[in-house]
Order: sequence, then structure tokens, then C-alpha cells
Amino acid sequence: MSRSRILFFLVSAVLVFPLLAATLVRAADDKQVKPGDDSFYKYLSVFSETLGLVRQAYVDEPDMSTLMASALDGTTDALDPFSLYVPASAISTYNQAAGIGRRYSGLTLLKERGIAYVVAVEKGSPGGVAKIRPGDVVAKINGRSTRLMPLWEMQQALTEKPGTKVNLEVIRLGEPVQISFELKPFEPPPVSLEDVEGGVAMLHIPSFDKDTVQEVRDALDKNRGKIRDRLLIDLRGVSSGDPEVAYATARLFTSGDLGALMRRAEQLQAFRADEK
Repeated sequence: MSRSRILFFLVSAVLVFPLLAATLVRAADDKQVKPGDDSFYKYLSVFSETLGLVRQAYVDEPDMSTLMASALDGTTDALDPFSLYVPASAISTYNQAAGIGRRYSGLTLLKERGIAYVVAVEKGSPGGVAKIRPGDVVAKINGRSTRLMPLWEMQQALTEKPGTKVNLEVIRLGEPVQISFELKPFEPPPVSLEDVEGGVAMLHIPSFDKDTVQEVRDALDKNRGKIRDRLLIDLRGVSSGDPEVAYATARLFTSGDLGALMRRAEQLQAFRADEK
């Protein structure tokens, strides 16, 4: 199969299956509302038929593993920016990259409807020093278009060994901008507290990591005199981190129910302020 046909084939899969995924999700929701309706299974048959049509639309036999991977990636891409499909052969690599997270780049990327973009940039990080901004659309990573690049591969590119150079092409205000930086560990800014006008203090929490709860306690203890009337908690730019740490931090300020981990209509875990 020629290079142009392969590219057309991949683009077709990426464009077709997100549209189909939205239909499948809607059908699944209808299934919950109407238990007696078998429409969800009808839509699954449409998925199968669409897969077959894409396969048969080419003179040369397409690679079924590539076709299915593109279909599943397109399907999860259509669900929400946090959903992703990782093939079995890449699970180990994905887990390793997930363990590193943003610690070498300071960047949080998401992808929606085929568009990759920067959600957050940590101050003092390699990405921050390189002047990458939240909202930048990531068009290319190391010369490769992100349009056909799964989110897990983008995340992997930002978790290579320290010293690795990363080249990005971002679209900012409609114009392409070339940015390069080296991956390396960095120290995130600490929790801080400052005075604001009118007797209000502002607590800045840049991330939710293992030391966050103690840093918040220390900041509050050292600045009791500054907290005269009200306290604002600044969470701008926080897009990832440990949810358990976030709930533990919330317990310092409030009581009662804090949140719950849900799977559709089923509550898997509840978080309360009186938990230790």
C-alpha cells in the first residue's frame, strides 16, 4: 500500500469512528433509560458494519490491527478528553509514562476530537521556561502530526529520559510557533500564602502531590496573623495530581461530604471530611 493510501486510510478511520462513537454513547444512555430497548446492540452492529466498509473500501488489503487500533482510538477520543485506548503491547510503556506524568516537562496535554492542546503548564518547569501556554494547540511533536497520534504516545514523548530534546509545533492565535526544550526533573513551586486587599488572604496551591497537605498546614500555621477575615484558595492551573491528596487537603477546610467516585449510576467510593 502506498504512503498516500496509508495516510488516507488512517485519516478515514480517525474521522469516521469518533462520529460513530458519539452515536454509540447516546445509544448506551438510551439503553439505561429504556431497559427493554435493544438499540444499543443495533448500534454495535453498525460499528461492525462501518469497520467492514472501511476495510472493503481499499484495493489493497488494509492492516486490520492498524484499522482496529485507529477505530478504538477514534472511539475513545469521542467520549471525552480523558479517555484513551492503549494497545496491549504498549501497556508497560504507558504505565511507565503515567508514573512519570508531568515531572519532566511540566505540561498536561489532552486531546479532543482529534485536536491536542495544552491544559496546564507548571511554573518553573521546562515547558514553562520554554514559554508554552495553556490553550496552545499542539500540532506536531518531534515532527509528527498529533492528528493521528494517540494521547498515550504524546504523553510518552514527554516522559523520555532526562536530557531528551522535545520539539513542538504549536498553534497560537492562528499562527504556528516552533518550541524546543529538554526534559528534566524540576521542583514545582511550593504552597504559598499572601495578603490581598480588604483583609483577605490568598492561599496558592500549585499542585496536589505527596507534600501538599503538610505544606498547606505549614503555610496556615506560619501566617495565622494574615488570615483576619477571609481566605481565598487559588487553584488556577491545577489540572492533575493525586485525588486522594486533593481530598485530604479539602479536609483541612470543610466538613461533611466532599465528593464521590462514580461509575455511571453506581457510587464506588465516597469521600468525607471526617475521614482520616
